[in-house]
Amino acid sequence: MNSIVKAHWDSKLPIYDISHLKLQNKGIKSLLIDVDGTLLSRQSNVIPLINALHDFVKSGRRVLGICNGFQILTESGFLPGVLVANKNLNFICDDVDLNVITSKGGWFQKLNETQNIKLPIAHGEGRYHCDQETLKKLIDNDLIALKYNNNPNGSIFDIAGITNKKGNVLGLMPHPERACDDSIGGIDGLFTLKSLLT
Repeated sequence: MNSIVKAHWDSKLPIYDISHLKLQNKGIKSLLIDVDGTLLSRQSNVIPLINALHDFVKSGRRVLGICNGFQILTESGFLPGVLVANKNLNFICDDVDLNVITSKGGWFQKLNETQNIKLPIAHGEGRYHCDQETLKKLIDNDLIALKYNNNPNGSIFDIAGITNKKGNVLGLMPHPERACDDSIGGIDGLFTLKSLLT
């Protein structure tokens, strides 16, 4: 059984609050870290939860961190780099055009070299930053998942999302869960959400 944690989209999947005990359940194959960052909201759960998440990731199960969820993945060491205040220090809420850079991990459908999708963003601290050595590793290992076509926040190398080497962990600032139905602006996020089920 797949589970999505506090997902903010209409789904027939079971939705659970996250706990380190639930992550030890081998029936849970994938995990969505919710956009409001409540994964780490209770200090007493942080250490056992991060330890369980390490085991979860190491086992090859899938983890998708969106917006604050991406921040959690970088701050906890699951993905390299850091997310800092936007270059203009403003909160940005807009739809952005993105270039799919890799199909690693099966998170995105890359049909051609110039595959573009449109997803919404909503963040004040969404500027991805890393040192040059880390950037070189991201490029050399094909770990950059998405790049902004018109960088809204000053992210280094226009990075909007990255994966780990195994491809089972994805962090991204854009919100695929807000682009999964034509009636709310498009379906470009649907493939990513459905990839949690594979």
